[in-house]
Amino acid sequence: GYTIPDEGEGFTYVPGQLVMARSQAPNSASAQFFFTAGPNASALDEAGTYVVFGNVIEGLDIVESILASSTGSGSLGGQPDPTVIVTSVQIEELAPGSVTTTTALVTAAPEDDVALLPDSTPAP
Repeated sequence: GYTIPDEGEGFTYVPGQLVMARSQAPNSASAQFFFTAGPNASALDEAGTYVVFGNVIEGLDIVESILASSTGSGSLGGQPDPTVIVTSVQIEELAPGSVTTTTALVTAAPEDDVALLPDSTPAP
């Protein structure tokens, strides 16, 4: 397999972020990600090296409903049950200097869009 190197340190975590998953070992990310939600998001601050590459700017209620179906134990939850499959991703490039928005439609709520920003920079 392959791994993706960590990108810096000192990330802080708040509800609604799209974050690259990895094992507890540094530089071990590969192809999984997770959303942060609820008051436990800041529990990751101590590690601070899970790369944040998106923020939910619309549809956080959908993310929270998916996470509410978690089958995991412990304060950080686990995998949703039933499995939620992203059926469509659309990336739109905006005018120069603007942010890029990613829209994902999920099977749990196909009529709703979840919009993500590539980092924590507010939209213009």
